[in-house]
Amino acid sequence: CNARLNELEFLLNSPQGFRLSDLCAAGEDYMRDEFGRAAEGNGFFNMQGGFFTGFIDMVFVHNNKFYIVDWKSNSLDYDPAMFQAENLKQRLFEKNYQMQYLCYPAALVRYLEQQLNREFTPELYEQYFGEVYYIFLRGLTLEPAAGVFSARPPFETVKAIADIITCGKREDNEND
Repeated sequence: CNARLNELEFLLNSPQGFRLSDLCAAGEDYMRDEFGRAAEGNGFFNMQGGFFTGFIDMVFVHNNKFYIVDWKSNSLDYDPAMFQAENLKQRLFEKNYQMQYLCYPAALVRYLEQQLNREFTPELYEQYFGEVYYIFLRGLTLEPAAGVFSARPPFETVKAIADIITCGKREDNEND
């Protein structure tokens, strides 16, 4: 199956709300491994109960795995060197995209749970989840390869983020 969903909207029920610092703590080990440092949650950001919503620019399926694409139009100071892989990591971190980058897979996991009508397990994550791509359009080149950051956060991190946002609850598919 090869398919694409543009502007996939997610709406996650977060009845008790959450603190950004809790999301940062859940992603701390992964952030240190991937970016060399951990995100620090703004102690003042607390989402009250309600809904956590957003749009994933594109989700595509290739070889039965789901991939996330987020298009970025940042100029990065119009410096071609800034679009190289290691510099992109730094810019992602500086712009606080790393938390967005962890929330998108969490939202996709909850979406897939609804579609499959079952809880996502490490085995299902391995089977169905590909990677997250951040594509910086102004720096996209083939030779040398630049303008793309891709990674695959571990299931444990994604599940922890999803559980914090949704208080550990998944939405059941009411059509079944």
